[in-house]
Amino acid sequence: MAALTGRSGRAYTDDARRMADTMNLHAIVKSRGWAVFALADGRSDQTAYETYDDALRSTRWNRDRYLYLEISAGGVNDPAQMQACLDYARQLHAMGYRLPDPRDFHAPDRGFPVHQPPLMRTDWARQIRELTRKAN
Repeated sequence: MAALTGRSGRAYTDDARRMADTMNLHAIVKSRGWAVFALADGRSDQTAYETYDDALRSTRWNRDRYLYLEISAGGVNDPAQMQACLDYARQLHAMGYRLPDPRDFHAPDRGFPVHQPPLMRTDWARQIRELTRKAN
């Protein structure tokens, strides 16, 4: 199966398309809160959880197999954005890390490059180098 290409020109998988569709449905019905996605295939239970803790409870606090994303009011314009989130979470998981609790700004393991998604293209390159070096 050929990879699909988003508005940005970046490729994405069916997993990311599934996630984008879920986020867009939440945006259409004006849901607020958190959505839960399986790292394995991007599937969701289609439920909008009011709080992050509610989302965690729905998966029995299993942060190793699920990705918890805050529902954006505008939805997702490009499924490649969801692909980036999914790839990032999967790579962290493969390296033995997990995404941090987004509310805990003072967590001791919150430092760059592990838990802070980069904003600038140069930061992405630096993070990839750091993660690759730590993996070896």
